[in-house]
Amino acid sequence: MKKDDVKEIMQSLFDECLQTLEEKSKDYGSHFDLLTNFKEIARAEDEKPLRIISIMGSKQLNTIRNFTKGRTLVTEPLRKRIVDAINYLCLLYCMAKEEGYDV
Repeated sequence: MKKDDVKEIMQSLFDECLQTLEEKSKDYGSHFDLLTNFKEIARAEDEKPLRIISIMGSKQLNTIRNFTKGRTLVTEPLRKRIVDAINYLCLLYCMAKEEGYDV
């Protein structure tokens, strides 16, 4: 695939990531802190917020892995799974940055 085609696809995915984040942010936590849900789950489970995001995001990565092994995706297309995985990785990065890690 040509570089320009790859860049166009990536831009489309990133645009969808931001749109999805905007749509789902109502469920992620408060308007002031999109990481609130992860922090609350971490407190309830006596776990670190980074670990919670990692676990929740691993569901998407596992489904993508299963797709690469030939399994059919039934409930959501591959593109949606990839968008969700990118968003979880970005949220993980934001949490690490907020917690003071040198990212």
